[in-house]
Amino acid sequence: MPSWICSAARRVDGLIASVEPESVARYLQMKPAGRSAPLVLLDRNTPDDADSVLIDHANGLLAAVRYLAGLGHKKISLLTGSATVLPAASRIEGFERALQSVGLTVYPNYIRNDCFNPEAAFLEAKDLLSGGDRPTAIISGGINTLTGVLRATKALNLSIPGMFR
Repeated sequence: MPSWICSAARRVDGLIASVEPESVARYLQMKPAGRSAPLVLLDRNTPDDADSVLIDHANGLLAAVRYLAGLGHKKISLLTGSATVLPAASRIEGFERALQSVGLTVYPNYIRNDCFNPEAAFLEAKDLLSGGDRPTAIISGGINTLTGVLRATKALNLSIPGMFR
């Protein structure tokens, strides 16, 4: 239940939410008229009557790709959530720009979205890492995705150098 439904009784000053895009309008409709309690969306596209706190995923991907390229990786993959959600869309765009900026090829098959839960990430990572032309590095867009990637490397008996220093 949104916090502002109870705000009169509990004196809640606002709501910080990280919700699916289709839920934003519903949350805004539930806000009582005349209440000054703000809605702040965490890392989501924002309607005019809500504020947001955004993470710079694109520059994060640029730093990650530069680091991996500096280690000699030429085939880098990205696993992330749904491209309809701001964080994943920003990661994908930043990833493609980052690869181009360091002179690496963008392999469309190495970009896997819609895998924001561990099981989907496991299946996608296992598919990527089972092929003959597999990536040498995977960037995981989220802790849930990382869990699936790590399970896939273990299932395939692959090692991640320096992981457990």
